[in-house]
Amino acid sequence: MALNDSLLPASARMAYGLGYLGLLPFLISALVLGNAAVFGLGSQSASLAGFYALYVFVSYSVVILSFVSGTLWGRINPMGVDKLSSSMLLFSNIVCLSAWFSLLLTHVSQVMTLLALILLAIGYGSILFVERFVGRDELSYWRLRRNLTIAVISLHALVLFLIGMEYL
Repeated sequence: MALNDSLLPASARMAYGLGYLGLLPFLISALVLGNAAVFGLGSQSASLAGFYALYVFVSYSVVILSFVSGTLWGRINPMGVDKLSSSMLLFSNIVCLSAWFSLLLTHVSQVMTLLALILLAIGYGSILFVERFVGRDELSYWRLRRNLTIAVISLHALVLFLIGMEYL
């Protein structure tokens, strides 16, 4: 379904709009990093509003991954004792903690930042896999989540490549 489809309720149109707008911080910081890596003094010189562009990318990724991970809580039966609900709660917490750990890794070294980017990308992919496994979403929402996740993982791969180029 298209964003301007009149069949979509206002909340669905808002979800599409916010979802795709949410890609902008990823895209802008990746472009700034790319510009610095290719035309500038390297990714270390990449600045976005006075902040190191790589930290902007990673910290935003941590926030968004934690948010997306938290949406799994809405899919469980809070009073149920079924294994699926328990597993989803545990999984969402593991993803959030790994996202936080990724942020800490960026303060260790540039090489650890590469690992942080990989962990974050894996987190996005695993959340999408779990959402598909549970399969309680409408097709239009699933497509939105799939498209956003592919874009986010692709941008993580691009940033990983740009940072990794400096080691070659």
